[in-house]
Amino acid sequence: MSGLTRERIDKKRWRRLGKTVRKQARAVDATLKEHKAIERALSGVPKLHLLERIERMANSLPPKWRKDPLELVEGAAAMITMRNEIVHGRMISDYHNLQIERLRANIV
Repeated sequence: MSGLTRERIDKKRWRRLGKTVRKQARAVDATLKEHKAIERALSGVPKLHLLERIERMANSLPPKWRKDPLELVEGAAAMITMRNEIVHGRMISDYHNLQIERLRANIV
């Protein structure tokens, strides 16, 4: 299921597939709580991960321009990991500076 994304399936086809899968999931022997969890999981639209988007963008470039972006893609996973560390506050050395910047952003 990891390769199944809305970006790769026609929108109308995706709706029909999703409806059919949810209908079949209702027939599964499960508790009401489990059925609700299954329904929530199946009603979300699969998204491309950031790394997949970057790789697709690099591969869509004309061949003569592709060399440099493909070299950047090699380090993309590490860049995404670092970005997530920063966003979730694991790479912040001084929280005091963070509060100052947050106040500054709210004033503007």
